[in-house]
Amino acid sequence: MSERTLNAVLTVKDVLKQYKHNPEYVPIMKNLSMARTAHRSYNNCLDEKKRQRDLEVNIKIEEEKIKVKQAKAEQELQKERKTIEQKEKELKHKRQEEERKRKAGDTLLDEANERLTKALQKGSLEEVEVAQALLQGVYRVRKEENQQQVLADNIQ
Repeated sequence: MSERTLNAVLTVKDVLKQYKHNPEYVPIMKNLSMARTAHRSYNNCLDEKKRQRDLEVNIKIEEEKIKVKQAKAEQELQKERKTIEQKEKELKHKRQEEERKRKAGDTLLDEANERLTKALQKGSLEEVEVAQALLQGVYRVRKEENQQQVLADNIQ
């Protein structure tokens, strides 16, 4: 209890002793305006405490909203990560497929060139036609490679 409050309590007790503990006999005078001031101060203090509690409640509510927003943002981030990982896997698969087709095309091209060279040395028209068919196959494989490359680039 503060000194001021203690003095006020003692003053009230002293005045009541003078009137034999009968508050109805205490005369109301102008200098009792201190009581009104004290009452006003008390009400102001109660209002301030209420505002403080309301402010604390509002802060807690805002913190909860922020936590919910952060949780949602984290979930969105996880979804984006999964999507990115999936696309990376898909891109890796496309690149492997591309590499496999490129190697097959290179093998066919080498084989076609070799057969064409041998056919020209022998002068065999049939072998030249076989080499020509192999070259057409290589062109088709290269065309598919280009299409796969475009798809892979679109994924990126």
